[in-house]
Amino acid sequence: MLSVNDNRQPRRSKFNSVNVQEVHSNVEQEVIEITTDKLKIILIEHLDSLLKGSSWQTPLSILITVLIVFCTANFQPFLTLSADSWKAIFVLLGIGSAIWLLYALSQMKKKQSVDDFLDRVKNKT
Repeated sequence: MLSVNDNRQPRRSKFNSVNVQEVHSNVEQEVIEITTDKLKIILIEHLDSLLKGSSWQTPLSILITVLIVFCTANFQPFLTLSADSWKAIFVLLGIGSAIWLLYALSQMKKKQSVDDFLDRVKNKT
């Protein structure tokens, strides 16, 4: 309502076609209280979870490199190791990187979402 001393005009919509008599606001907020040390721990764990999402790249790169070596290399004796020894080393590297890749891919499923992060901050989990 306009008072006698109020020089303001009634509120109008953004198109100035309708006089607005009353505005109802339905804006609710949620406040989160948390200590600094607890938030730091949750942030560090969330960052670790995000880094797990890209940890598959290194073992995949090594595996591809080892596969390319097998396709193109002609193993020769070097540094007192026979050609068969070098071949065995690269086979072990390939197997190791394949196992590492499978482990990294399994860890990707445990990646936290933003909603998971907020639930931890709110102490819902």
